[in-house]
Amino acid sequence: MGSVTAPSIEQGNVKVQDLKFFVTESGNNLFGLDLCTKLGIVHFSCDEDHEYCATYDIEETNLSSPNTKTQIIKNNEDVFTGIGKIAHEYHIELTRDAEPVIKPARRIADSLKQPLRQELNHLLKLGIIREVIEPTEWVNDFVVITKTDRTLRLCLDPLELNKYIKRPHYYAKTLEDILPEIRNANFFLSPFDLRSGYWNILLDKESKPLTAFNTIYGRF
Repeated sequence: MGSVTAPSIEQGNVKVQDLKFFVTESGNNLFGLDLCTKLGIVHFSCDEDHEYCATYDIEETNLSSPNTKTQIIKNNEDVFTGIGKIAHEYHIELTRDAEPVIKPARRIADSLKQPLRQELNHLLKLGIIREVIEPTEWVNDFVVITKTDRTLRLCLDPLELNKYIKRPHYYAKTLEDILPEIRNANFFLSPFDLRSGYWNILLDKESKPLTAFNTIYGRF
């Protein structure tokens, strides 16, 4: 919305500095007023003992609003909505000596049975998994993990399958490789956390049966 310049004095310091404050209509701050007050950064001391306490009018009103996190998400709802899917399918290639393994369904606590059913239904609705009714050579273990918010994380446990997967090898850059390349950079991107990253990768038709897993509610 604009900016305002006001004289400021640090407690215990007689030096006065003019600081410029930017006033925005909306946005996110690293430090809120409550935290600043608790840390002693901001003090409410407008009384007769302080001469630098006054109100100031906004000087400018033509400043463009920065791209805040909220605004970026709002302008790119298609990117931040849903699970998302990578355009290319992934193919799992096995070695010639691969020996298929069929794992039985693991028992789980009674208190987790209903939440498990609900989470499986949720993944079915999203199209992340599908029910398997045809025979498959591979049936993997399946692990249920209770998160801190009491919801469930469903994890494939392909211990035996992993032994026979052919892996492409490539060179991954280290920090020592990257730093010289950005030594003259002026802008840096903040890291983004990818939600449900493995769900974004679609398996091809030949690979899907390899990842079948067993539950008390059937195979998926």
